[in-house]
Amino acid sequence: MGDGEGYKINDIFLSVQGEGYHAGRRAVFLRLAGCNALDLGCSCYPHCDTNTDYSYGMSAQGVARGISDAWKADGYGGNPFIVITGGEPSLQVDYALIKALRDEMYSPYIAVETNGSKPLPLAGIQWTTLSPKPPIEPASDYYSEVKVLYPLVSPGRYEKYASKRWVLPLAMPDEQATKQHMRMAFDYCMKNRGWRLTCQMHKLMGLS
Repeated sequence: MGDGEGYKINDIFLSVQGEGYHAGRRAVFLRLAGCNALDLGCSCYPHCDTNTDYSYGMSAQGVARGISDAWKADGYGGNPFIVITGGEPSLQVDYALIKALRDEMYSPYIAVETNGSKPLPLAGIQWTTLSPKPPIEPASDYYSEVKVLYPLVSPGRYEKYASKRWVLPLAMPDEQATKQHMRMAFDYCMKNRGWRLTCQMHKLMGLS
């Protein structure tokens, strides 16, 4: 599927952003392979849904063409909304990739979801989401939003990193445990000003 060079890609797919500030928005997801969180002592790793080694190589131009083709499915137009996720995107995202995306598509809106372990090349990136993974300390001082996996991660220590702050209930194989986490997240947002509740919309709806 890939062209054998450049970036390690897990998947490129069209869906709807399921959580956070842009929830409900049509998006092309670029899922990059590889993550450094386990090496850094990540406490969230057992619950990660993208800890796969599967990947294929693609050039920056190949990635851009794949995203553009996915966005234009069914004749859809307008400025593309691109969500770069992982794994951990900061291990691979560089100016060459951002430039290729901007060269291929007219005025794309590029969002990156990161554990914060490494700084991102901010030129050309419109939105950054910090998804903290203790004990990893964020490499930057400020992000567009912070999204905390609750109750696995304590929200309070991350308030200073964004003005838009979200509590995301931890989904579990056990349905009752998931419901309990939803209630706990709801209660936290009710008691703590500045935090909002978000859920994984696509999972609640049974969508990919």
